[in-house]
Amino acid sequence: MTLGNGIRFRSTDLLEVHRQLMAFRPVITELAEKKETEFLARTAVRSIDRTVLKGTPCAAPLSEALQELWDRQRKIVTSQKRDPQIDMEFKVLVLPWAGRIYGLVYSERGEWIDLLRGQEWVEDFRYWTNAEAPDGFDPEEWDERGCVWSAILEQDPARRPGASGMTVDFMPDGGIPQVEDVLRFVPKIDERARKWASERVCARRFATLMERKTMDDGTLGKEKNPIGAVIEAADYAQKEGASEVEAEFEKIRLLLPEITRELLLDGWKVSPVGGVSTIVESAQSGETA
Repeated sequence: MTLGNGIRFRSTDLLEVHRQLMAFRPVITELAEKKETEFLARTAVRSIDRTVLKGTPCAAPLSEALQELWDRQRKIVTSQKRDPQIDMEFKVLVLPWAGRIYGLVYSERGEWIDLLRGQEWVEDFRYWTNAEAPDGFDPEEWDERGCVWSAILEQDPARRPGASGMTVDFMPDGGIPQVEDVLRFVPKIDERARKWASERVCARRFATLMERKTMDDGTLGKEKNPIGAVIEAADYAQKEGASEVEAEFEKIRLLLPEITRELLLDGWKVSPVGGVSTIVESAQSGETA
């Protein structure tokens, strides 16, 4: 039995526990909205940067990022597979038993679980059998905690936690953020350029590592393990290839535009004669709406 997400409420009044959880809901909502807005900013900006570096246009990058967010969140529900980058689920299973109220917290974000566990009206009540008890923990108290969780789960013949309590869902309402909010999470040009530079050097190194060399007898050498090549390429970019990354960075940072409201909404446009549109010219000059 592993219940690393276990808690116990200090209050024994179910109505009070409900009020405490309802008061905590806006905290999670704000964190979830911030994560989603940051995802939209980085996804839209990456789309812009990719097309700029390729010399091709892109349309409505922010709308496309929003659609990607919704599609991936919908896939979580239909496939029941986690997607930590955009998974904002936060649920508390409330489990009354023997005059006390316990809980199990479900979320991909451990820091959010820790935040709830740190509230003055909650205490830690984790338990597991696959490892030793935490250092300094009284063995009898640990065993007693295990008995409590066993008794709670045994209320359902199949020992399903969800069938032994009531679930409080903290999912945000899925509203659309304002463009101005997205702009606050746009990464700086240097950060964007350095990331692209590192990726370019990694890609080149990976391609080199995956080349099958011609042996002395005219046969091709053994093909390299792709996973091993990815790891080796990343290590190369951080160490021996650092100067290559720096050289790429200096070139790329001159090409990337400042991100404006217009760029997020309308995208990067290339004119028929090979120049840039008014939107792009405004972005490059740093003008905003």
